[in-house]
Amino acid sequence: MSNDRRRRRSEKTHEAVYYQLDHVRQKHGLGFLVLANDEGVFVAGAGEKDRDEVFAAYAAEMAQADSAYRQKLEAELHEYLFGPDADTVVDVRSFKIDDMPMYLCAAGAASSSSDDALEHTINGVQRIFRTT
Repeated sequence: MSNDRRRRRSEKTHEAVYYQLDHVRQKHGLGFLVLANDEGVFVAGAGEKDRDEVFAAYAAEMAQADSAYRQKLEAELHEYLFGPDADTVVDVRSFKIDDMPMYLCAAGAASSSSDDALEHTINGVQRIFRTT
């Protein structure tokens, strides 16, 4: 896996972000890992292309919603992405790149390492935007 990451590098920001997202998605068994801006516009993603943009559209609203509304949005998104009976979790984390709010959206099997995976991804994406 380490050698694969070394081969999959790019000086192009959009490619480097995709490689970062795809690496974490595969390593942690996530169905989707999507980066969105504060308006819910898709920036980058690893997962099913036709659903990534829908996931991104929910991101900003979910991150800013109160608990009850967020649960409603998560349930809607969960059903759209996986169906009503799937044993998966939807999560959105907010962070900034050059003072611009961004959202990292993840969906997949619940795992004890998912918090670490999302933090690792955020750090990687921030590093990529600083260095490319």
